[in-house]
Amino acid sequence: MHRSCCCFLIYLQQQHIQQQQHIQQQQHIQQQQHIQQQQQQEKKQQHQQQQQMQQHQQQQHQQQQQQQQQHHQRQQQQHQQQQQQQHQQQQQQQQQQQQQQQQQQQQQQQQQQRMRVCELLLTSMAQGGIVVFPLLHACEAPAAAAAAAAAAAKAQQTNHQKTNRSNSSNSSSSNSSNSSNSSNSSLY
Repeated sequence: MHRSCCCFLIYLQQQHIQQQQHIQQQQHIQQQQHIQQQQQQEKKQQHQQQQQMQQHQQQQHQQQQQQQQQHHQRQQQQHQQQQQQQHQQQQQQQQQQQQQQQQQQQQQQQQQQRMRVCELLLTSMAQGGIVVFPLLHACEAPAAAAAAAAAAAKAQQTNHQKTNRSNSSNSSSSNSSNSSNSSNSSLY
């Protein structure tokens, strides 16, 4: 009995030891598994953080590109607006120049017409023609002065021609009288 009891106790001790070893092994395995799981989770978290950082950087890069594109578009719009304004200014200047040229041409035509009217009136007055008095209002001071000078020059030319004709007729009559006197003296 005593031996059997001792053997049984030894057997129980061995089983207890085996159970403890088994428990320790399982605990160790569980600890290792837990550590591995933690490591994997940490790796996943790091990977997620890296992905988030990359996404954030990509978003920043996209925002910068969008800002640059918007700035470039604004510059292009401003440049186009400036070109349009310059083109409009050029068109306005051309229109103003054309209007000024038309006004100058109209003024020149009006002055020429007034000069002609005044010349006709003054020449008719100088030659003793009939003058319609309402037409005199068409002659302004500069046009009248120029027309008067032209009319005076024409009048002087006509007067010179008349005096030359009278002088030539007088000289011919004096020559005829001189020839008649000489013939009479020869008769005596």
